[in-house]
Amino acid sequence: MRMVGNFEIEKYVVTASLKGYFGDEEEVTIPEGVTDIANDVFKQRDRLKKVAIPEGFMFLGSRVFNWCINLESVTLPSTLKRIGSECFCGCISLKGIVIPDGVETIGPGAFCDCLALQKVDLPAALRHLNANVFAQCHELHSIVIPAGLETIDEKAFFDAGDNDLHFTIAEGNKNFAVEKRKLIDVRTGKVLWAPPALSADEED
Repeated sequence: MRMVGNFEIEKYVVTASLKGYFGDEEEVTIPEGVTDIANDVFKQRDRLKKVAIPEGFMFLGSRVFNWCINLESVTLPSTLKRIGSECFCGCISLKGIVIPDGVETIGPGAFCDCLALQKVDLPAALRHLNANVFAQCHELHSIVIPAGLETIDEKAFFDAGDNDLHFTIAEGNKNFAVEKRKLIDVRTGKVLWAPPALSADEED
């Protein structure tokens, strides 16, 4: 284990894991060469507003930025492969985030309670959307479903979007459809999201 500025890093043969952070800055840039951030490293850092993660980085652990209530901006690298469970849960100031197309896994509850989050394009490499990923993201109004997405947990959008959530299904995706503003799994007929205030007439 070694210290690089305010960062505690454990170096392996070809990877380097960020295990701890001992600063209190509003803006943080993860050091070059770091390939993953361990669980809880930046959890509940109230002063943190902006984070930049360099290319070559691959894995975000669980609850890394959990309840960083003033976090407004996150730059994720194209090399990112996994976002851990509840990673950004409770980041109530985060209005938008670009998830790189190479991300293969977004853990359960990764963006839950991101009350200001408005728009997300899901990555092309994603095959399954886990439970509660966008739960209680009340301001969420736009989601792009990629062509390769195969399954969506029925609680992925639990209590999200209030009445103003709109889905765009990428060309080539035959697994999901939008009918009367409801997101439907066409293979099972299961409704995955519907406007809470949908009238009885609209449901028929």
